[in-house]
Amino acid sequence: MQAPSTPPSDTSARGPFSVMYIAGALDVRGLATRPLGPIVAPSTPVLSTSTSAYAHRTSSRVAVVLQLASVGGHSPWTPREATLVTATGRHVRKFLIWQSRPLEAKDTDVTLVLETEAKSIELRGRYLLELREDATSPPLHLGPVSFPEL
Repeated sequence: MQAPSTPPSDTSARGPFSVMYIAGALDVRGLATRPLGPIVAPSTPVLSTSTSAYAHRTSSRVAVVLQLASVGGHSPWTPREATLVTATGRHVRKFLIWQSRPLEAKDTDVTLVLETEAKSIELRGRYLLELREDATSPPLHLGPVSFPEL
């Protein structure tokens, strides 16, 4: 007797949570979220102090989600590199980057998602977030950034 066949899965029915569950990025412990206080210094070029940020953690990943607001007077801006940096300046983790669109001079609602793998016991403490348009551009530092516990 043959085992019953499983119908092919319908990928169009998968939402973000099912994809995270299938990939192992989300488990029964769920998702922890922490709003980050003001992380943009008043003298920061490109980003306004009204930029908001949230830190997220699952059992295998962390993310920082920012709602970018422009300070104005700059060309379209998109970071191509994002790194977590310790207080002593050591680079500890690079992030994958997704941005809804380049930040224009008058924008107030551009989403930037930064994520990386991290076990639940990793990336404890306070860090700076270093963003760069490319390897030669000056860094833009945001912080402090800390991730919630599950």
